[in-house]
Amino acid sequence: MSKTEEVMEKILELHVRHELELYRAGNRRQAIESELQRTFRSEAALDLGQAISAEQFQDLNWMLVRLGLRSAGSEMVKKRLFVEILEQKPEVFKFSLDRMISGDRAKQAIQASLKLENLRKELIRTAVYNPFFAQFLSDVLYNGIKGFLAEGNIGKDIPLAGNLMRAGQALLGKAMEGLEGNFEKPIKEFIRKNIDSTMHHTEKMLYTAFEGEEFTETAYQIYQDWASRELGSMLELVTKEEYAAAVECLADWPEFLLDSREFQSLIRGAALAFFESRKETDLGTLLSEHGVEPENESLPAVLSVLFHSLERWQDEAGILEQSIRNRLEAFYGAQGTRDAIESLL
Repeated sequence: MSKTEEVMEKILELHVRHELELYRAGNRRQAIESELQRTFRSEAALDLGQAISAEQFQDLNWMLVRLGLRSAGSEMVKKRLFVEILEQKPEVFKFSLDRMISGDRAKQAIQASLKLENLRKELIRTAVYNPFFAQFLSDVLYNGIKGFLAEGNIGKDIPLAGNLMRAGQALLGKAMEGLEGNFEKPIKEFIRKNIDSTMHHTEKMLYTAFEGEEFTETAYQIYQDWASRELGSMLELVTKEEYAAAVECLADWPEFLLDSREFQSLIRGAALAFFESRKETDLGTLLSEHGVEPENESLPAVLSVLFHSLERWQDEAGILEQSIRNRLEAFYGAQGTRDAIESLL
């Protein structure tokens, strides 16, 4: 080993030790916070595209979704997290729907749904011509017609029919027992022949029902029925047994979504679309748009805790030192650095 290489190796080791001491210092979190405060208060603008690449932005969004799904499938959900919070600290959920979504906001959402005319019509058409809906409609019609006939309403508007019905009520009751079976076949035949036209009329009726002021008022009335109910009172409707049964049914959903390439493509595609449209927007503006003021002192504090926790995690995993070493070896291994040290010896 040459004298130059020996000196460079010693300097490298001293530099690695120095870097590690900085990362492991007791005031490390405060140092990170101070750096972030200076950054956010500076007038230098940093665009999203300068801070991160499109691929990194996609990776970041997918990582956050993965963290959320991992949490959703963790033990805290199985332990009825929200219900336990309700039992231990009921004041946490002492707010109603109208505190989260005001009446004006609800009306805006309803009005926005009315603008989606083509989508709304396609959803109605698909739902109406679904075999399940056809069977459901047939059952409703059958039971309605059968009940109408069985109760004797068939002749109530016919002159003298009322007297005849009352006079022969006992006889009619006995006759109905025999006629009930005879009603079934013609009723079903009638429904079968007319189900297509009935479904067509139902489709048109739903189109009308889900547009205009009538729909707005109906939807808003539903909102008002729920607006004043506290979230806690809704959670109290969930029993331990029901919660356990629901969790058991959905226990594998987080892992199912994590393994779904289509779901990952959806998240990454949405992230890429956002990045492409906002990559020239500075980070301060983006944060402000999403309710986070960069100059707010709480933001650097929160981020400093996050960054410091990540550094400690890397250190405990044995990754931090190797990362520092790789970075410094690239510097000391450069020909320019070697030449500069060699000229000093």
